[in-house]
Amino acid sequence: MPQRVPALPDGFSLILDPRARRPAPDVIVGGAPLRVLRLTRAGAALLDAWARGEPVARTEAQQDLARRLLDAGIAHPRPGGAARPSAADVTVVIPVRDRAGGLARTLAALGTGGPVVVVDDASAVPVRAGGATVVRRGERGGPAAARNTGWEVAATDIVAFLDADCEPGPGWLDTVLAHFADPAVGAVGPRVTSRPGAGTPPWLASYERVRSPLDLGAAEAPVVARGTVAYLPTAALAVRRRALLDADGFDEHLRFGEDVDLVWRLGKMGWRVRFEPAATVTHPARESLAAWLGQRYQYGRSAAPLAARHGRDVAPLAVSPWSAAAWALALAGHPLAGAALAAGSAAALARRAGRD
Repeated sequence: MPQRVPALPDGFSLILDPRARRPAPDVIVGGAPLRVLRLTRAGAALLDAWARGEPVARTEAQQDLARRLLDAGIAHPRPGGAARPSAADVTVVIPVRDRAGGLARTLAALGTGGPVVVVDDASAVPVRAGGATVVRRGERGGPAAARNTGWEVAATDIVAFLDADCEPGPGWLDTVLAHFADPAVGAVGPRVTSRPGAGTPPWLASYERVRSPLDLGAAEAPVVARGTVAYLPTAALAVRRRALLDADGFDEHLRFGEDVDLVWRLGKMGWRVRFEPAATVTHPARESLAAWLGQRYQYGRSAAPLAARHGRDVAPLAVSPWSAAAWALALAGHPLAGAALAAGSAAALARRAGRD
C-alpha cells in the first residue's frame, strides 16, 4: 500500500452510524472505541452536506475528514455510482476435504457468474465440481494452505473465499463488491448466519442462531482489532488480490485463526477492512454436542499463536457462566448433563431473541 491513502472515488458518499450523536453542531460522538471529535465550522457544514446525501469531493479537506470518520466507525461508506468490480472480476475459491455434499450445495447456491476454483485438500476420494476448476493437492495442508493454493491460481482482481457447506444469499457478491470501489479497501466480509445442519438438535440450532461465533451481527463496521467487529471469518470473505500479495497470503503455520491473522495483518499494512451485514451467507451448525465442543476447542487453541503474532490485540477469552458450566460438565465426563445445561441456555437465548 502507498503511504498516502488513496482518494475516495467520484460519487462516493457517507452515512452517519446510527449510534453516533451530535450534541452540538461542532461536536460528534461515536465510533469504537468511543471518541469525541470537534469540528471546524467548515467541517460541521460538510457533515450537514453529507447527511443530505452529497458526495465526498476530491479536495484534501473533504477526503481527510471522510477518511477519519470512516476509520473511526462514526460514518459508513455508500459507494453510490462509483465504479466497482463486477462478478467477472472475482474468482470464488472453495477449499474442501471430503465434504462432497457440502460442496455441491455451495456450488448450487452460487449459480453462474465468474470463475470458481475448488481446492481439493487431498480428499480420500477426489472431489468433482461441474463447471468449476478443481485443483487437487497431493497432501493435506489445512485451510490456510488450500486457500493459498486457490488464490495463487486466480487471475482476477478480487478473490472470494467460501467454505464448502456455505450457501450465499441472493445478491451477496454485488453488495460486497460495492466496497471495492474504494481503492483502500483490501477485504470485505458478509454476515455469516447459522442454519441447522441435517442432524442438528433443535436446542443446538437455537443456540447457534443467537450465539454463532461466525455471526458478527447486523451492524456494519470497519474491522479493527479490539473494535466493534474485530475479525472476519473466511467462511465467506472477499479479498483484493493485491492485498493478498502484500500479505503473502494466509499463514500456513496456523491451523486455526488464519483468517483473524490475515485480517489483522492487512490492517497493519494500511488496508481498510469492512464488515457488510447487508450481504448474507449461511453456514450449517454442528450436528452434535461433541462436534460443537470440538469446534470451540479448536477456536480456543488459536488464541496462543495469535497472541504470539499480535500481542495485546488478542482479547481475553470471554465465556458466559452457562457456557463455562456446560463445557466443564462435558469435559469432566458428563456430556449428557452438559448438553442439558447447554440446551437450557439455548432455550433461554431463543426466548430472549424472540422478544428482541
